[in-house]
Amino acid sequence: MISPSLPALLAELADAIGLPAALAIAHNRGGQMVYIPQPDHLPDSHWLVETVGMDAARTVAAHLGGGCHLIPLGPTGTRATIKTAITDSLQRGLSIAQIVAETGVSRRTVERHRATLRQK
Repeated sequence: MISPSLPALLAELADAIGLPAALAIAHNRGGQMVYIPQPDHLPDSHWLVETVGMDAARTVAAHLGGGCHLIPLGPTGTRATIKTAITDSLQRGLSIAQIVAETGVSRRTVERHRATLRQK
């Protein structure tokens, strides 16, 4: 295993395609549910191919077996920084999906933080 500090799935992918490529996947889609087709059905325009290249994308697709997968977050900033970014994004009226894309945190993290804010 390359890095025990990574979530299990990212560590597995890092072993298969290298740490930089695994981190690129986490950076691009971390915290999101994504569809990954079977290796022989990957179009050149798929986000995974655009992120890591066709060879690595086929390796990932073979490893995951196709279908929908929750991509874990990679290494992130401090909790205070994340909470501030989520709070600011909620105040600006962004949707949960927009906040996930902007902050790099998972949907569940945004939902939990939003619920906490509503209780105050």
